[in-house]
Amino acid sequence: MFKVIFFFISIVTLSYAQMNPFLQPKIMLDKIKLPEKDETIIEDNGIDPNTYIIGHGDQLTAYAINSPAVIFIGQVTLEADVFIPEIGLIKVGPKTLTEAKEVINRKLIESVKGKNVEFYISLTKIKSPTFTIGGCVLKPGTYTMRGKYRVFDAIEKANADSNFRSIPNTSLREVLLVNHKDTLTIDLYEFLFKNNLMANPYLYPGQNIYVSYKTSKIKLDGPVINGLTGEVPLKKNETLKSILNLCILDESADKSSILVKKAISEEIIQTDYDHSDTIVLEDCDQVTILKKSLYPVFQTVSIKGEISRPGNYSINSKKTTLKQLLEMAGGITSYADFKRSCIIRRKNNPGENLTSINPSIPLSIYPEIQTSLRKMNSFKDYSILRLHNEHDSILLIEDDILYIPKLDKSIYVSGNVGFPGVVRFSNNMSVADYIKAAGGLANNGDKSNAYVLAVYPENIMVIKDRNKIEPGDIIVVPEKQKLRIFSTVFMPILSATLTTISLAWMIYSNQK
Repeated sequence: MFKVIFFFISIVTLSYAQMNPFLQPKIMLDKIKLPEKDETIIEDNGIDPNTYIIGHGDQLTAYAINSPAVIFIGQVTLEADVFIPEIGLIKVGPKTLTEAKEVINRKLIESVKGKNVEFYISLTKIKSPTFTIGGCVLKPGTYTMRGKYRVFDAIEKANADSNFRSIPNTSLREVLLVNHKDTLTIDLYEFLFKNNLMANPYLYPGQNIYVSYKTSKIKLDGPVINGLTGEVPLKKNETLKSILNLCILDESADKSSILVKKAISEEIIQTDYDHSDTIVLEDCDQVTILKKSLYPVFQTVSIKGEISRPGNYSINSKKTTLKQLLEMAGGITSYADFKRSCIIRRKNNPGENLTSINPSIPLSIYPEIQTSLRKMNSFKDYSILRLHNEHDSILLIEDDILYIPKLDKSIYVSGNVGFPGVVRFSNNMSVADYIKAAGGLANNGDKSNAYVLAVYPENIMVIKDRNKIEPGDIIVVPEKQKLRIFSTVFMPILSATLTTISLAWMIYSNQK
């Protein structure tokens, strides 16, 4: 009787277990060690599930949303299938992580026979694929890296983390990937310059990577903002449009004006983006993307001296006027001498309606003084441009310096005079008058070779006409040439002669 009752209870229990979708997994979990929170590493973070291909060494964990205690752990096999001990082998194959999760989820739902069961599946352990790399790299060979790294990371490692452009003759435009029977050619420039992750796949176990040698190239110039200028490796039979599609162009780029200079025929072809697919590029061709002719360019000028807000200002080159700059800077101060204002222009632009101070050096100045003064002017790449009364319409260009001097009623007399220093300015006084007011010539002063300097910012000094003295100018009185000859020629010769005589006398005395 007891055996009959026990048998009946066992039958009822087994029947209930088959009807309850979660009872059977819970029984199987007795044989599985549940991972502690600290032991479970969610590798999904930082992995793109749409491009990551599962492979041997990956581990996926499925959590039942309805029952947190129910989990399944699956290992990815050599064939990229997933083995779950409680379920068996799930045929997946080398699919993306997203596709693999969908296949596993369907199989789990079928296994528990529950219509409302949902599973959360995560990559909890990532593979460490071993692969080989060869071709144009510094250190070809076999490597092992974490599966979260991509092909470009492997190439960097094989090149000892050197910049890819510093490796001569390498081309990342055609990198060959061999995975068992499948062969794929990728263009890593799509990743480097367009951030296309599909062109830079994850590493895969047993993969062979071959980096091609650069056999042909072009030179690319123009307003390209993603760095793809200079020498660019060229694919075989590649069109101009293919190169242009790698570029991210500045707004100033004119897609309707693209020049191609053929290396062999030296023919210059002008085309636009829409027709660029008809031009096949060849080795050493030159491609230039022109700028829009009327596109505004913002540049920088500075204003110094007696201005309310001195400093640097952004302008629209050849469109911003001097009047607009003065308004931006708050206008001149009450101490400004606007009549002596000028623009210091880094490159002389003869077309401007400005006057450049370019005085001739008096012929009476000694040759060595003439040479040094000419060098002081000619070695500077600038022009001092004095302002006309119609200054409001003057157009500014990059790096212009507007200088507004302070009111000054003095002339500074320097050099070989009795009392070097400050002399009050007067319109009726000449160079000789200022020298006389400074105590006259010193014994070694040379009035005939005195010259006048105008001083500007940036340590710029300009020689002026002696008859056009203005407040703030400096009059320099040099030393007479005869005295210079005596001090620089005669005295050294005399000193050397006396030294020779002294040595000869000492030798003669010792011999006696």
